[in-house]
Amino acid sequence: MADKNKRRQQYTVIQRIVTALLTISLTLLLALGIYAFSLWFTDYTEQKRIEQEAAASIIYATDNSGIGRDQTQQLIREGVQEEKDAPPIVAVDETYVETYGNMLPTISENTEIHSTCAILLDRESGQVLFSRGAERSTYPASLTKIMTAVLGLELHRDMESIVTITEEMLAGLSEANASVVGFSLGEEVPYLDILHGLLLPSGADAANAIALTCADSVEDFVVLMNEKAKALGMDSTTFTNVHGLHDVKMRTTAADMAKLFDYALDFDTFRTIIGKKFYTTASTNLHPDGITFYSTMFSMMEETELANHAVIMGGKTGTTTPAGQCLASYCVIDEREFILVTLGAFGYSGDQHFNAEDAVTLYSLIKLQ
Repeated sequence: MADKNKRRQQYTVIQRIVTALLTISLTLLLALGIYAFSLWFTDYTEQKRIEQEAAASIIYATDNSGIGRDQTQQLIREGVQEEKDAPPIVAVDETYVETYGNMLPTISENTEIHSTCAILLDRESGQVLFSRGAERSTYPASLTKIMTAVLGLELHRDMESIVTITEEMLAGLSEANASVVGFSLGEEVPYLDILHGLLLPSGADAANAIALTCADSVEDFVVLMNEKAKALGMDSTTFTNVHGLHDVKMRTTAADMAKLFDYALDFDTFRTIIGKKFYTTASTNLHPDGITFYSTMFSMMEETELANHAVIMGGKTGTTTPAGQCLASYCVIDEREFILVTLGAFGYSGDQHFNAEDAVTLYSLIKLQ
């Protein structure tokens, strides 16, 4: 009898374990089923939403562009392949352009330019009009100073504060044959004037001054530069200094620099400075008449108002032997802004500015209708 009761208890325990396992299995299966259904339902509703948006966008484009429904559908499916097939401009938002195709005519990839890496885009929509080696890793040269300026504007808002030039700000620049604006040891300079010295004549001394005003050391400032690059989605960019002097470890791409320049243009101070042809600083304790800076970009350009009504508004140059001639700039056509970044234009001589020539070439080819 005792053995029978013991066996019954064992059977009861096994039965409970089996029941529990079955319950757990069924619960897991039910959960998986619910999860799979939710995924399917999410995909289904998203697909329906896209179809509805596409239909609405076709109607919008047809009503506003002056082209037929069939042509509109073809453009949305295939994009604009050649300049001659481009429709008139349709005022559509960024989501439309990214999802359904380009509504601006692209520029032929065979266009002759000196730069080995380039990207031209419509700032409002993000549509790329021209691209050549835009994702290729190369050197930023003094386009590095755009990031220095961005952080200099974000971290130090007092433009009227006075910065005293120290030995640390000038250290090593003469030996490296770096471009400087001429600040002297002990000179007391308004912060806004240092920003002008950074962006117009591309002064490495100005870059160091900004870094040491905003951080405990230049090295700490470089860390902040890389953190900002990551936040901006500049995944192929690494900064190792604040001024752009050549370093094999410092790399970027034209596409990354376009992201940075686009972000920088949101700062009114940055936009104002790079749009100046020259600037004279306030009187200082060592330069009573101030120092006059000249824009490296505008000094290279014979023309800034082009036949297609494009007006080159401002930019930042950079040149080292390994990087070649570089330029980040923007132009305006009928209140529409376009950004161009070119890197790696080689064959530099004193009177040949290939980066400026490429800007004029590409901006001149933009057609709004």
